[in-house]
Amino acid sequence: MRTYPNLDGPVARRSDPATSWAAAQSLTDGHVRGSQQAVLSTLRQSGPLTDPEIMAAIHAAGGTWSDSRLRTARKELCERGLVHPEDTKRGLTGSQFTRWAATPTQATIKEAA
Repeated sequence: MRTYPNLDGPVARRSDPATSWAAAQSLTDGHVRGSQQAVLSTLRQSGPLTDPEIMAAIHAAGGTWSDSRLRTARKELCERGLVHPEDTKRGLTGSQFTRWAATPTQATIKEAA
């Protein structure tokens, strides 16, 4: 059985000062979780996309996260089993890009069981 991290749990040590807890909570409630949701929603709505396509779609929809934050969010979703590499696609310059897809919800439920 694979376990997934608790996104809603504490993100600072018990011994950390209150300011560390406040900073950690602001990240959990703000940009980190929001950027992951933006990436996951984009992949669910648009099908498999490359990182540049994910970023373009999110920015076109009004997202203000940096490209680096969006790539990190996609990586975090991969680590949680919510996104997986689908295939590759050749870009305009001939470079290969991985196309990422949202893992079907049923597959995630089966794996956790």
